Amino acid sequence: MPSDIGSAEATLEVTSDEAVTATLALTGSGVAAPTWTISGTITDASDAPLPSVTVHLTGGTAAQATTDDQGTYTFPNLTAGEDYTVTPSLGYTFTPPSAELEALASNQTAAFQAAAVELTITGTVVDDDEEPVEGVAVEFSGDDQDEVTTDADGAFAFDALAWGGTYTVTPTQADYHFTPESRTFEPLDQNEQVPFTGTRLRAVYTRYFGEGAIGTFFDTTFAIFNPNDEAAAATLAFAGEAGEVVPHTVTIPAQAQVLVDPEMLLPEDWVGFATSIEADRALVTSRTMRWDERHYGRHESAGVAAPQLVWWFTEGATGTFQLFYLLYNPGEEPAEISVTYYRGGDQATVTRAYTVAAHTRRTVLVDAGLDEETPDPELGDTDVAAQVVSTNGVPIVAERAMYLTTEATQPFTAGTLAPAVTNAAESWYFAEGATDFFDLFLLLANPSAEQVEATVRYLLPTGEPLARSYVLEPESRRTIWVDAEDDRLAETQVAITVQSETPILAERAMWWGASGAWDGGHVSTGAVRPAARWGLAGLVLGGAEAAEAYVLVANPNNAEAEATLTLITPDGAREPVTVPLGPWSRTTLRLRGLFSDAGDGGGEGAVAVLVESTRGEDPVPLVVEGAAYASPDGQPLTTGSATPALPLPE
Repeated sequence: MPSDIGSAEATLEVTSDEAVTATLALTGSGVAAPTWTISGTITDASDAPLPSVTVHLTGGTAAQATTDDQGTYTFPNLTAGEDYTVTPSLGYTFTPPSAELEALASNQTAAFQAAAVELTITGTVVDDDEEPVEGVAVEFSGDDQDEVTTDADGAFAFDALAWGGTYTVTPTQADYHFTPESRTFEPLDQNEQVPFTGTRLRAVYTRYFGEGAIGTFFDTTFAIFNPNDEAAAATLAFAGEAGEVVPHTVTIPAQAQVLVDPEMLLPEDWVGFATSIEADRALVTSRTMRWDERHYGRHESAGVAAPQLVWWFTEGATGTFQLFYLLYNPGEEPAEISVTYYRGGDQATVTRAYTVAAHTRRTVLVDAGLDEETPDPELGDTDVAAQVVSTNGVPIVAERAMYLTTEATQPFTAGTLAPAVTNAAESWYFAEGATDFFDLFLLLANPSAEQVEATVRYLLPTGEPLARSYVLEPESRRTIWVDAEDDRLAETQVAITVQSETPILAERAMWWGASGAWDGGHVSTGAVRPAARWGLAGLVLGGAEAAEAYVLVANPNNAEAEATLTLITPDGAREPVTVPLGPWSRTTLRLRGLFSDAGDGGGEGAVAVLVESTRGEDPVPLVVEGAAYASPDGQPLTTGSATPALPLPE
């Protein structure tokens, strides 16, 4: 009997002389087959134990174990005589890769030494025709950060990546939108290859902003509203004060608004910057700047459509005010700039020269000399309009910021901002205006060498227009304090139209303060013609600052009209609301009064508005502006901003 069965006894009885076939039944007791254990340790290259490594057992038994804090694993109770293979795994290469134990006949150990696995992410960027796109910046973020540029084959690579890490790959190029926008690997457990397709933006829509600032004092936000029935792709390019450009691409869903915070995208040492936006569909954009952590100051701009060789500013004052011109050169060559300043009264014009480097924003403090420190005696305390000309054929963008400090604990207590305009015009329209709590000013400039007469029509809520004529001397600027022009203008809401047979310049400014001293203000460059369809972006409702947003609509026609408003919130579009507009009238529409379910916005709750003229088969054109007022720290209406709406295709 086999020795491993143990002992047994049996009895066989035969009762015949003939051959017999019999079956023996053996009974008795035996000893069970023994079992064995396979165990071991896993260490790193420095012989330190590696915990939490998964170890697989295959062969006679399939099992899995995990190393403990001492790097030890154990597989007990294994059947004797079987073949087994032990294989560790978890983002490492092991020496040996595995251990093979044949005909297990005793307890065995298998030790391993681990080295970290290094993985790669590679990829290509091609255009819609499958042609490689060279020079695309590809950003790598997550557990590691890096940036590379695609080569002539559109290829890029990130090497020596740790197994199990989380990584995101994002291509950026100012004139492309990429599909997918980015790829995230969480975790990265093998080498990956990522293809991106770049679609060149057709730049159906462009917008440029000369002003922008981040850091400890200023906050800047861009609101981008897509009024179309299909999604839009837009690329923002931020230009600093030293020639560096940072692109950022966003997708704006149909009938939705997206907010962009540049501080989340730009280098920490940036302060001032300019911005361009290019998109494949017509959009509505707005840039809002607030300052101080209390946000007691705020101004807004809709930007300009394109760089130009000539720009005009109508409003401006030095002395009591700090007046800045923000000049942005998005081109490849430096721009040589000549600024002619038109001062009030019979003062002669003054000309100054500046250089703006390529891809750069330059800040000009108007009443400072060319060294930017010494006061300029000719521009130190005066009202001023200005013509900005690029003398070497490099188009630029220009915006103007004007700040007033009336409270020592609140630097820049109030501030206004407006983009320059490209041309003088025979007609100007302003939908916003009020005199009951505000000081309302109309600024008119005559850039011609001849005396000009301007006809101003004030449109009141009653629909009874009030007309006045003003004489403008050659190459001069005139300020009209609307509150004092007529008793009917002393305490009212009012829109303004300006007409002249010779092209002139016009702006509207409003200043206010509950204590008597001005602590808030805004300006507008208005519109040169009415339109049937308008868009507003970036209006803020409610929030901690108790913000209120308004849409101001002027009907400069001798005919009844209707305006239909559609409110776009982060939750989607609200049901449109239609309001009647009398002839020659100005109407104030408080958004939270029109849309009771607009919610308590603010911050991420900024809204957009679509305004359309809808009365009859051939609706008359209207003029639209947006305004927002807030009361930070409980101070009533200490901050406010206004901006003209942007006309949209009909």
